[in-house]
Amino acid sequence: MKYPKIYLALDNCFALKRWVEPETWLPLIKDLGYTSIQASYDNEFDMLYNTKEYIASWLERLTAAEKQYGAKVQSFYSGYQTYRTSGLAHPDKRVVNSIVEGWIKPAVKIAGEKNVDMGFALHGIPENIMQNSEKYRECHKKLYRIYSDIGEYARKNGQVRVCVEAMYSPHHTPWTIEGTKEFLKNVYSLDGNAIYTTVDIGHMTGQHKFRKPEKEAIEKSLFNHPIKGYCPLWLGSDSAYAIWDDAAAGKLDKKQAVINILEEMKKYSYQFSIDERDSDLYAWVEELACYSPIMHIQQTDGITSPHSPFTKKNNEKGIVEGKKLLEAIAASYEKEEKGMPPKTDKIVMALELFASNTEHPHEIKNNMRETREYWKQYIPEDGVRLDQLLERL
Repeated sequence: MKYPKIYLALDNCFALKRWVEPETWLPLIKDLGYTSIQASYDNEFDMLYNTKEYIASWLERLTAAEKQYGAKVQSFYSGYQTYRTSGLAHPDKRVVNSIVEGWIKPAVKIAGEKNVDMGFALHGIPENIMQNSEKYRECHKKLYRIYSDIGEYARKNGQVRVCVEAMYSPHHTPWTIEGTKEFLKNVYSLDGNAIYTTVDIGHMTGQHKFRKPEKEAIEKSLFNHPIKGYCPLWLGSDSAYAIWDDAAAGKLDKKQAVINILEEMKKYSYQFSIDERDSDLYAWVEELACYSPIMHIQQTDGITSPHSPFTKKNNEKGIVEGKKLLEAIAASYEKEEKGMPPKTDKIVMALELFASNTEHPHEIKNNMRETREYWKQYIPEDGVRLDQLLERL
């Protein structure tokens, strides 16, 4: 079994608006106890709002700071700037082409020159497409082609592994375990160009809201004093809700309405999570970590995705445990799945920890130091093989 080398990186997203230049956040991160870094495009390094000249200068200064302070950027990742656009799923080709040519390709070239991997969440499917199953399928066919072409470009420009972050709602694919596998398989099957995923261990908090309701639950909702315009269940499509409303208003027999709703839900199967494991972070890791060259790590209670640091207070109520997480990663390498891209030989476990505007700088620093102290138990140094880390525990 060939296990990956593990790197524990601190994402510099915690430094947004406070430490904004490589000369400030890189030595700070090194002083906090980290030698590996994930650089967020949001921290003054995004092609959407920076000039080519500034980007070139930023990279030169980054390289100089890496050499001076002995810390290294291991990956680049998108943040909120690109997250807030429909992006590659936008219906207008001009928008898609602009993002590919103006953001993705420059980002890939930079990652290739730096010999690091990169990732992003860069597509959200508009509601009018979500409500039309044929348009939804066509949208994903286009996405698979776009991502295959991106994978080819990345392969030719430094063998960069491009990661698409898994999310937690139907319009922001991939968002379920099986759906993520199918996403990776469909891209890889076109031309053999690999696209990978990013498992964020806090992104399993929304799937339960989109579970497919059983027949009994639909019957109960309709037969127990239903109110038109309010259905307590997730039915997936406007057409299913219209049937529910007609039954609630007495325009349609309720028993027939249940039958019709079940038929509608079959047409929109992509709107539902049908596996309880979609809400289990360890199940995600066991199934997909080996296809996740960049993982996002945060402390979570399993109810929300707060991107909290690993402080004693947070760990008491959190469900993320270092040893258990490493064991789950190892389990993913012991599984075989046909049609998937090659397993990654390196995983950057990037601590994606947010700091609120009301936290003062010393508080932020203390949280990052305490997080490093916690993870020293499990990853005392970077670049060690996973099996060797587990042998030490």
